[in-house]
Amino acid sequence: MCLSHLKRNKLVILAEQLFLTYIATLMNILRSWREQKILLKRRFPILSDEDLSFEEVNKESMLKKLEEKLGKNQLELERIFAELQLS
Repeated sequence: MCLSHLKRNKLVILAEQLFLTYIATLMNILRSWREQKILLKRRFPILSDEDLSFEEVNKESMLKKLEEKLGKNQLELERIFAELQLS
């Protein structure tokens, strides 16, 4: 393997670690879920209470539904949740 390829692999691994850390931090919800639901429904009127049904066991399922319904990818959803934390 060439040196640049090794550096690129290390960067990819570092990026993945940072991404996972970001997700973990993001999902440690600072605001109450109730507040976030209200803000999400204001921003995206198409969402229903059922779409935003949050339980720790179905978090991934809920996020997948939101991705599909809003036409957003995981990174875009994470940015939205991060923005909610700051608003």
